[in-house]
Amino acid sequence: MDIRKPASSCLDVDLSTPAVVEWECNDETHHLVKPDPKIDDIRLRIRFCDGTSCALFELRFPMNLKGIKGVSDVFIPIHPPSITSLDFTFAATAPNIVQQKFDCTTLRLDFQVSRNLEVLVPLAAKEPLSPTRAQSGRVLDAVRMLSDITSFRIYIEATKLPKVTLQSISDAIRQARLKPLRHQDDLASMYHGTGAKVIQLCAQVQDAPPSYDETEPPPPMAPINEKKRHRAGSEDDATSQIALIWAELKATQEQNQQLQQRVAALEKDNQELKREVEQLQADDHNTANVLEELDSRLLELRDDHVDLGDKVDFLREHGVDSDAIDSFIEKVKSNILDDISTRLSRS
Repeated sequence: MDIRKPASSCLDVDLSTPAVVEWECNDETHHLVKPDPKIDDIRLRIRFCDGTSCALFELRFPMNLKGIKGVSDVFIPIHPPSITSLDFTFAATAPNIVQQKFDCTTLRLDFQVSRNLEVLVPLAAKEPLSPTRAQSGRVLDAVRMLSDITSFRIYIEATKLPKVTLQSISDAIRQARLKPLRHQDDLASMYHGTGAKVIQLCAQVQDAPPSYDETEPPPPMAPINEKKRHRAGSEDDATSQIALIWAELKATQEQNQQLQQRVAALEKDNQELKREVEQLQADDHNTANVLEELDSRLLELRDDHVDLGDKVDFLREHGVDSDAIDSFIEKVKSNILDDISTRLSRS
């Protein structure tokens, strides 16, 4: 989603591309590849104007948060004045998890910043941030770690940025000339005007709940003592609990069946749409061929028209009857129109 104002016409780079983020924490290398939903992409946004040395860098992480209906984008802006260095490497090989994402030559951008990264979320998001899905929890844990470091790497496809542009950006950073493209703290205009707020996730680590990957299962239940005598109402309670569980299982099965039917219907619609797209592409190809043929024929007709004008002038100069000339011209026009109609009907 584009939440910024339109770019200036002087931009040399205006790019939004899928990305993989890599960083070190506690002597371990971490990667963030998939947001929530997993079919979406983590994206890197870069805007750069070489003439003014103004730039914008921004990471986007889709996830599901409490207080917001549906998927929401969480942003990490990389403020140009805070970037102390930006090195880049074109490499045919990369970590396996990166190669699985891109399956092509990658460009690695090594960022060093002078301060912790800020996190921007929708104004409606509840604090402290709380995910509504397990995958969103993992993404939020990774964003929390990212916000507390000053060195990280971003992988994108190698074809997205030319080397000369990367060198211009790197030189501007090294010479302390890089400036914000515009005020990046204009939070009120973000999220289509609904507003954003800054969340300092690194300050919440002490009070935050454990990550989804660090939680442990509860301790095992104590063994049941078979020698204890059942109380009078225990069998009735057990029967009620079993009936309740069966009712819940039945409801779950019915929901699963409904979901499967819906998925089957969506897959059928998807196949029909694919066939329609293929037909439209074929029709578009045929139309292009017809137009190309008509263009060629029109060029021929233009030449014939010039030649016809020369012949008419010749006939008039040699005293041929005007009515005969007009009759000749009308006959030629009729032949041309018939030819065009025939070609159009074939298309």
